[in-house]
Amino acid sequence: MAITIDKNIAFGRPIIDKTSVPTKNVYDRFLAGESVNDLADDFKLLERQIEEAIRYELFVKTPD
Repeated sequence: MAITIDKNIAFGRPIIDKTSVPTKNVYDRFLAGESVNDLADDFKLLERQIEEAIRYELFVKTPD
């Protein structure tokens, strides 16, 4: 699993690899209280892909 940043896809916003799902959308919904399982069902992805998106957003938001 991976996160992709490509200026030609989603205007360069981070997405879950091989999808068009922005990591921020997943993260925001998770923070709003949706479960990993529900998000995976909604986006038709694996739970580990959802978890990777959440981990990515946590990493980029963590100050050094």
